Amino acid sequence: TKAIEAIVIGDEVTTITTGKQTTGKVAALFRGVSPLVEFETSAGKFVCTPKQPLHLATGEAKMAGELTVGEKLLRWVD
Repeated sequence: TKAIEAIVIGDEVTTITTGKQTTGKVAALFRGVSPLVEFETSAGKFVCTPKQPLHLATGEAKMAGELTVGEKLLRWVD
């Protein structure tokens, strides 16, 4: 694993596409400052940007900033 700040163009990264783990090469980078949202779950604390897409137990995806209390997230365990 590598800190996100250390990732460079050409690095191979793990992604989740349609619920399946795959890998791909980084083609471009952008840097910016974004607000963060924090969730407390039964598996612990989770922090991400409000625009981060998250998958719900219902099978739908939602941006983190649109989640409401009580919605259940899918958790990826490698």
